[in-house]
Amino acid sequence: MMSKKKKTLFEKYGDSENVKDALIPERGKFRKPTKCNCGNVDYTTLAYVTKKSIRVMDNLAKAVVSVEAKNKELETLYAGFLKTANELNEKLTNEVESLKDDWNMCDAACDAKCDEIKKLKKEITQLNKRLEVMKHVN
Repeated sequence: MMSKKKKTLFEKYGDSENVKDALIPERGKFRKPTKCNCGNVDYTTLAYVTKKSIRVMDNLAKAVVSVEAKNKELETLYAGFLKTANELNEKLTNEVESLKDDWNMCDAACDAKCDEIKKLKKEITQLNKRLEVMKHVN
C-alpha cells in the first residue's frame, strides 16, 4: 500500500498573499535533509529545519499583525460611517416628525376654516331668504 504524498503548505494556500509571503524563503534554496550513518537525521539538518520553521512562524506572525492592522483600520472607518449614518437617520426622523406635526396643525386649521365657511354659507342663504321676503313685501 503506497502512501499519498501530502501537499505542501504552499500548494494548499498558495493563492493567499499573506501565506505565500510567509512560506517563500527569504534567501537560498531548500536543503534536503541528510541522514547520518545510524539512520537518524543529523544535528545540522535538524538545526536548519528548526531555523526555517522559526522563520515561517515569524513571517506568519507578521502576516497576522498586518491583517489585524488592516481590520482595525476598516473597523474605525466603518464605525465612523455608522455613526454618521445614525446621526443622519436621527435628523431625518426628527424632520419627518416635525412635518407630521405641521401637517396636523394645517389639517386642524383647514377643518376650522371649512366649518367657518359652512356657517357663512348658512348665513348667506338665510340673508337671501330675508331679501326675497323683503322684495315681496315692498
